Amino acid sequence: MSAVEPSQEVAGAQAEGVGIVALETSVVGQGLPHPRNLECVERMSAAVREAGAVPAWIGVVEGSVVVGLSDEQLRTFAQPDRAAKVARRDLPFALAGGGLGATTVSSTIATAMVAMEKKIPRRRSVSMPTPKPSNPEAAAPARICRPSGSANALYSATAV
Repeated sequence: MSAVEPSQEVAGAQAEGVGIVALETSVVGQGLPHPRNLECVERMSAAVREAGAVPAWIGVVEGSVVVGLSDEQLRTFAQPDRAAKVARRDLPFALAGGGLGATTVSSTIATAMVAMEKKIPRRRSVSMPTPKPSNPEAAAPARICRPSGSANALYSATAV
């Protein structure tokens, strides 16, 4: 058994080349109060699906990092004080502890990279146009980082 376990939906999407969006769960476990955290899960998952990708909520469950938590697992994460907050540096301890761990952005990205079975690639910046503000002089292109290479890359997203 691997420490990183994709759900059937995520594994199927990866095999078929469908886009997968890695989503951190600390916003569910610690970031928002119940039931707003579940509303956030529903809205973010719907937005990812509308864009043609598969949402992959990532969390530590019973000694494994699950990529693509089920609705039932997400409801458990949403309950107050059920899941510990797990940054990248905390992953070994969370896996050894065997409990629930809500991933931060750092542990979500690290897990997504392992799930892609690649080492962390060099990143390249991509300029994306932004909507025109009321003050055109204040406009600046948004910058995002994407791993180079695979069209089936897992991207990390956080709630805003």
